[in-house]
Amino acid sequence: MRLLAAILVAAVIAAGAPQEAFASDTPITAWTSRVSVRPMSELKIAATIPIGNDADWVAIKSQGVWVGSRPVGVKHVDPSTNQVTSSVALPGDPCAGLAANSESLRVPLCGAAPRLAQIDLKTQTLVHTFKVGPAGREGGIAIGATWLL
Repeated sequence: MRLLAAILVAAVIAAGAPQEAFASDTPITAWTSRVSVRPMSELKIAATIPIGNDADWVAIKSQGVWVGSRPVGVKHVDPSTNQVTSSVALPGDPCAGLAANSESLRVPLCGAAPRLAQIDLKTQTLVHTFKVGPAGREGGIAIGATWLL
């Protein structure tokens, strides 16, 4: 369900929703009056993209969508072609959300020893695994503009 919600948000943004409509300092009543509510039955499937046995957790970037999957790790989907363009194997199952900035994607890994994977977005490779991880499978993480290592 989280994957569907994230894809719907991406579709709204891609459809040209004005950036200022979602500004954090804009009262909710100011932009909800500009939002058109439509039934889910109007949504049509544009593409079916095989991701893995279990796809969950996404990070949406202007270049595409990163999706956590089992057993692979994470996959990058190009929205202009609806194709998986790359896969990065991880030393654990993605969980607790994905987060990205302009340089890297961070992927929490659940398991006996929770960890945090760092993927370089330019090379699309695993560059580091931190020995710290999420507090729980259904948590979340955030990323700032800069990471100090």
